[in-house]
Amino acid sequence: MNHRRYFQKGWFTIGLVAGILAISVNTLLLKVADWIHLDIGHGGLLKFLHVSLQQYLNLSLPPASPGFKIAFHVFIGIAMALFYTGFLESAFPSRLAGWMKGLLYAAIVWLLNALVILPSLGQGIAGINTLDMTGIIYYAFAHTTFFVLLAIIVSMMKKQKESVRKA
Repeated sequence: MNHRRYFQKGWFTIGLVAGILAISVNTLLLKVADWIHLDIGHGGLLKFLHVSLQQYLNLSLPPASPGFKIAFHVFIGIAMALFYTGFLESAFPSRLAGWMKGLLYAAIVWLLNALVILPSLGQGIAGINTLDMTGIIYYAFAHTTFFVLLAIIVSMMKKQKESVRKA
């Protein structure tokens, strides 16, 4: 495996900027669901971590305030952006367009959430036990928007960086 293609110079800045932009749009989309009173099952990963810590390590998290939930959401979004920019983007075939890489990343994470995290919380596959189909579809839309937008921004920033380097 050629490790030089991963974590290329400037990856952190590109990932941070792209991550902040993408998670901002995603957070706004999730807020719109709240405004229109659409249940999309917020906080699945945080609930999963809480249950896992309690079950396996006998630790308990304090009740999460709305501010903490948003901060956790933003932190996870930026962490996923940094993982994508530093490692995963280069692991995908280079012939794929940025949006396609984002779509693949979205599918991988959505499947993990739908088939592992939500069922382990008793919510069923993709949250079918607790959400209606509109909520599931809207969540998938907001989720996919984050990953596709992230990948497009990363692709654009890398191309811009390359054109500046060549000039």
